[in-house]
Amino acid sequence: MDDREMLQTILNAVSAVTVQLDKMEARLTAVDAELKNMGRQMVFPIADSIDYSTETIVGNAGLGLFVNVNGERFINESLDRFALSAAVMKQPEEKLFIISDALNSGLVNGYNEQGYSADKLIEESKLFRADSIEELAQMIGADPSVLAKAVDDYNAIARGDVADTVFGRENMSEKDAIVEAPFYASPRTWAAHVTIGGVAVGPDYQALTADGAGIEGLYVVGECSDGNSGVSSMSTGLSCVNQMLA
Repeated sequence: MDDREMLQTILNAVSAVTVQLDKMEARLTAVDAELKNMGRQMVFPIADSIDYSTETIVGNAGLGLFVNVNGERFINESLDRFALSAAVMKQPEEKLFIISDALNSGLVNGYNEQGYSADKLIEESKLFRADSIEELAQMIGADPSVLAKAVDDYNAIARGDVADTVFGRENMSEKDAIVEAPFYASPRTWAAHVTIGGVAVGPDYQALTADGAGIEGLYVVGECSDGNSGVSSMSTGLSCVNQMLA
């Protein structure tokens, strides 16, 4: 599938989802269900810079070294997703790279935590691998001396030689140091991850009208309900069923 075909496939999928959402909203309106916070979204700071997925990460997403396209460290990597996303938005091309090495890349037998092959990611330009930091810098279009300095400074903090006086990060250890080849750069960007809003529900997941009355026979769980998103929302279906059977 070439880029044009892939783009058309994505557009078709978005169009189909939009149609289904419109139909769902019409049905919910027909039974007076209240939709809340539909304009709110949760951003994700380290989505794949090509397809915006989250499964292609190589490196420690919460503790690794983040650099921009110039090879400069720009943030305390342990901050929350909103602060990280805001910082990424201000970087050139709104892009970053997670830098890691043979010891902290998270790769096991050539595969990342989600089961993606490093070789395949490299083939698709979703990952860069090199035997030196300088070579890695050239691959990502950064000045080798700039990236080398960022790595050296980061390693000094990880070893405890100096404090992170620039960004204030404290939760680091020698395991975070980037010292053993091969070295990796995982290209990432920010993306709208999930919607926060949905159908208003009560404690038992029963759908509510705008005046707070329960709608008989209508229960809403997971990310379709207001205020539930991410992995934690997956348990709401079981919780709802358990309450109904109790």
